[in-house]
Amino acid sequence: MKVISVLHIADDIDLLYIARQFPELGGRITVDVVSSAMEGLEHLKRRKFDVIVSDYEMPDMTGIDLFKKLKDARGYDTFIIFTGRRDEVSIEAIRCGADFCMQKGFSKNAVRRSERSDRPCRTYETS
Repeated sequence: MKVISVLHIADDIDLLYIARQFPELGGRITVDVVSSAMEGLEHLKRRKFDVIVSDYEMPDMTGIDLFKKLKDARGYDTFIIFTGRRDEVSIEAIRCGADFCMQKGFSKNAVRRSERSDRPCRTYETS
């Protein structure tokens, strides 16, 4: 069984910690975390990832700006923008060619269910 490699880029350290814990419970996904877009770019010079999950709003550049920088290099198979904003970011992300745009906001029940599950979480609840 192929192990899926994920690079998660966000400036929220707590979010990165949580994001790393849940997928790795099943052993089918490995997650590297970095706390800035620039650090993510450096990380991608050393390694290819199957999936990149990038926060939209970061101090050094937006997730969409990061996607645009990476678009031609394609050091990944799937690019996901993770945002707390609504429609305008989703529309811009998809227009630019991102594979998916995911809304931030987890309920405590969704997190508890994912802790008990041996499968990767496929649905996300907003609070």
